[in-house]
Amino acid sequence: MTSLDSVINAIKGLILDSIEVPEISVFTAQSEGKRDYPLIEIFDTSTAEDEVLRGVYKSTIDVNLLTVLNESGVQNQGTTQAEHLELASNIYCLLGDTQTIDGIRSSIDYLNSQEKLKVFDLRLISYNNTQEDQKGMTSYNLEVVHCFKN
Repeated sequence: MTSLDSVINAIKGLILDSIEVPEISVFTAQSEGKRDYPLIEIFDTSTAEDEVLRGVYKSTIDVNLLTVLNESGVQNQGTTQAEHLELASNIYCLLGDTQTIDGIRSSIDYLNSQEKLKVFDLRLISYNNTQEDQKGMTSYNLEVVHCFKN
């Protein structure tokens, strides 16, 4: 596992430990297996070391929420648009570090509790909702300023 994998896995843990949707799966670039909806994908798009602060990195992470939309009302046949938007809003608050976890911790505190990782800033850069071919997709683009603990 690379050092950047620890950032991805920490964000995966943050989402799984904080979002109360038992049937949701979270996948990273290294994940294999069947992908059932709803699901979340997490990918790193770039990482660069700070020019002045050696050992401090700025990583850009993409997080995608994907659901199959179903407005028919049939149970276990997808997600309504309202359910998708509620879940997207919860993830937005989590990744934007605008809500507490367990009523006491911020998202940055959670990430800092992970082994080998120190996060200085978690910034939600962009957010986009789309609907196409009966699928809902919400994309989040994050910047994480961090270093790795020995």
